[in-house]
Amino acid sequence: MANGTIAVSQLDILTQSGTGVITVVPPATNTDRTLTLPDEAGTVLTSASSLAAGNLSGSLPAISGAALTGVGKVISYSFHTWGTRTSSTSGAHVVWSVTHTKLSSTSKLVARVSMIGKGWSNGVSGEYISIDGTQYASICYTYDNAWAPANIPIIGTASKVCDAGSRVVSFGVSASGYLATIWNPNSTDDGRNNQKVSTIEILEIET
Repeated sequence: MANGTIAVSQLDILTQSGTGVITVVPPATNTDRTLTLPDEAGTVLTSASSLAAGNLSGSLPAISGAALTGVGKVISYSFHTWGTRTSSTSGAHVVWSVTHTKLSSTSKLVARVSMIGKGWSNGVSGEYISIDGTQYASICYTYDNAWAPANIPIIGTASKVCDAGSRVVSFGVSASGYLATIWNPNSTDDGRNNQKVSTIEILEIET
């Protein structure tokens, strides 16, 4: 079949009511191109068309968030556990410290601290989360002098923008006396207990 001709026996062009003109514009090219139509009925989609979600099928390509801007991205992560039953120390001190290797000097470290203790004598202990030497009082516990429960949850979150490199995240107390007499209690403290585990979760977020 010669260029510029259509075999009418193979293609039907139907007319519709209306006065609009449909124009098919070929590209300006010196290379032969072939447009292959699928052997099935359907409607041609254009850049102005919408596609129903139910028509999506097959494997989708991997999507990278590297080019996104203005959206927080987690660029490093660490999860630390402390599951050894340990007798507490009285007075101001650092209870537990961990380190995290920070990748960027412009990112933010977010630390989620969950401590589990037993027995207390202080209603307020000046408890804090420290990130790279800065203390944050965004952690606390519930105290009831009439009843000391077997397990004391102390939970909080803090964040800081700091330099890249090895950064220390810790939990500590600044008041005298005891917040808890035992950290990470187990069946030694109460036969119904399994071994409790304190955790520090650290996310480095770049915006």
